[in-house]
Amino acid sequence: MRGDRLRAIREARKLTREDLALRTGVSEKQLYRYENETSDPTADALTRLAVELEVSIDYLVGLVENPTDHLREDELSPMERRLIQAVRQGLITEALKAFAMLSEKGD
Repeated sequence: MRGDRLRAIREARKLTREDLALRTGVSEKQLYRYENETSDPTADALTRLAVELEVSIDYLVGLVENPTDHLREDELSPMERRLIQAVRQGLITEALKAFAMLSEKGD
């Protein structure tokens, strides 16, 4: 994991390690280790960090340069856009419905 990227994105979002820890369930101590590259995150922790910071996992691990390549709206179906919007607005029931519809369609 690129600790410099994690730190830069966290700071750009004006989040302290404590804030990010509360939002992701990853301890402040562990976030410090990730940022200083003395420990590697589990797949679960990496996923939670990427989702909360709205960046791709590929960006956090250094595979791509653009943190939001995974969010190209022109490549999303209407149902995928609906799902993302519901998640962003905290509408869990709506998000689950959209996810179920995507799963049924294979969209």
